[in-house]
Amino acid sequence: MKLNLTLKSGAVLFCLLLLSSCSEFIEKDLDDSKVFLTSPGDNHETNKYNQTFWWEPIDNASYRLQIASPSFTNIAELLIDTLIKGNNKFSITLDPGEYEWRVRAENSGTSGLYSTRSLVVHESSIAAQQIQVKGPGSGYITNQKNITFNWYGLFGSEMYRIQIDTNNFSDPAKLVFDSATPSLSHAVSLTKDQSYQWRIRAEAGADEVSKWSPIFQFTLDATAPDKVNLSLPSNGQVVNKPVTLQWAGVEGASKYQLVVYKADGGTNYNSSYPMLLNGTSFSFNEGQFNETLYWKVRAVDAAGNYGAFSEVRSFTVQ
Repeated sequence: MKLNLTLKSGAVLFCLLLLSSCSEFIEKDLDDSKVFLTSPGDNHETNKYNQTFWWEPIDNASYRLQIASPSFTNIAELLIDTLIKGNNKFSITLDPGEYEWRVRAENSGTSGLYSTRSLVVHESSIAAQQIQVKGPGSGYITNQKNITFNWYGLFGSEMYRIQIDTNNFSDPAKLVFDSATPSLSHAVSLTKDQSYQWRIRAEAGADEVSKWSPIFQFTLDATAPDKVNLSLPSNGQVVNKPVTLQWAGVEGASKYQLVVYKADGGTNYNSSYPMLLNGTSFSFNEGQFNETLYWKVRAVDAAGNYGAFSEVRSFTVQ
């Protein structure tokens, strides 16, 4: 009897553990779920063209957002039909008009019920508006000197004025760039490696202008990092596995590219190489007895610039 109880208890425990582990990858059934919409409120009326739609999150769900004009029962235009992952908000610039917007939760197997609200955007002077920028956003780093700036159109605009500076626009007479365009994008060629700020506004004649957008900071870095100096093992050293390949860190590097060659000194050891690494060492646990291998490293910065390769060293596995 005692043995039977023990076996039954073990079986129950095994089933519970199995259910627990399965729950980690079995997705929730969303068929009866409904998203709670937060903002804007139902039947909301506004004179602001730039709108942000918010809703309460649901665990492990993506969201289907649709925006129609004037309504889903009388669609003249479906402006948005998109699946949003990892976020519970969405911003868009709308023209004056009547709209309905709705959201439902989705995962790979099921989808919930739509929650729907209506919205009216009234025509207004662009002086009350602000442009929504597509990019580049703050924190952008590039090694490309020709940079394209993008934004959404604003109803009633004739031109868009883009400005670039290095001193947060404290002196309008010393801007790096100041120009107007009727387009929704503009390419600017910059020459100096440094941090910049940019902003944009809409213009409808000389006397009517929108608010400036937020200021976005970006960095141009077209300079390659310094050459890497290898540390261990020394050139030609006989070593035991695993072999610690080590090098000195380079200022400004965000990653390092490691290459390990076969005995011919020119064929990658396997398909794992070249390999990008975050640190300044790597534990190499491959190679046959008495096999001689070659390796080298170069630095990569956040802008994507690759430095010169280090010297090539060899080591022999024993």
